[in-house]
Amino acid sequence: MKVLGLMMFLLASSLQAQSAEVDCSRGDLSNIELKYCASLEYKAADAELNRVYQKLVKVVKDYDAKTDKSLPTKPEAYRKLVDAQKAWIQLRDRDCDLESVTWLGGTGYGLVLTTCLTEHTRSRTEYLKKMLSSFEL
Repeated sequence: MKVLGLMMFLLASSLQAQSAEVDCSRGDLSNIELKYCASLEYKAADAELNRVYQKLVKVVKDYDAKTDKSLPTKPEAYRKLVDAQKAWIQLRDRDCDLESVTWLGGTGYGLVLTTCLTEHTRSRTEYLKKMLSSFEL
């Protein structure tokens, strides 16, 4: 019973540390704080990706609707965008699984995985922004 109490205390302490305001720019972050800050960065990157993707979806659907009648075959840009995004998600996840595999079982695993996801997500967001500008011409 004492072990269960200690585990509950440690879990509560960990959750409290994560929910407290953490200055992610500090150079002396604990492992828990590093993971928390990395998760904040990933959430922000993912939110930006989703914002850009939704804007691109709208533009691509408009493109399909406008060009559907003027071309001999349907452009199906929306379907192609969805297929590409699904494939990218699989590639991102597999790349990051590979990048973090040597950290399995270690305390750095979550940080390495989340950092990889963030980097790939930011890169994809920039790519989608370029696609957006090419459709908006």
